[in-house]
Amino acid sequence: MSNITISNPREYRLLKQLLKEPTSRKALNDIIGAANPPQNVSDIRHKHEDLEIIYTEYLEIKDRDGRKSRPGIYGLYSEIIPDVRRAIKEWEKGAATLSPNNRNK
Repeated sequence: MSNITISNPREYRLLKQLLKEPTSRKALNDIIGAANPPQNVSDIRHKHEDLEIIYTEYLEIKDRDGRKSRPGIYGLYSEIIPDVRRAIKEWEKGAATLSPNNRNK
């Protein structure tokens, strides 16, 4: 059992979404309410550098101008999913008793 912690609402929304399905960086902008989801992913990876939690898969596509592009898709490693579920439940328990402003203190 790994000790995954969720530090803020954006991490919570990010991990909750990735439990549902692998998700593009672009889609995560709206889902987690951040303009820079790669930073949120990086924060989680840094905080838990001894664990493999989130992977990045790059797709090869052509953009609207016909240029090659490699957008990123984030997902959870299957081995870590039970620990992420546990962390989300812990966050949700705490969210019922603390306001969002108190969660970051």
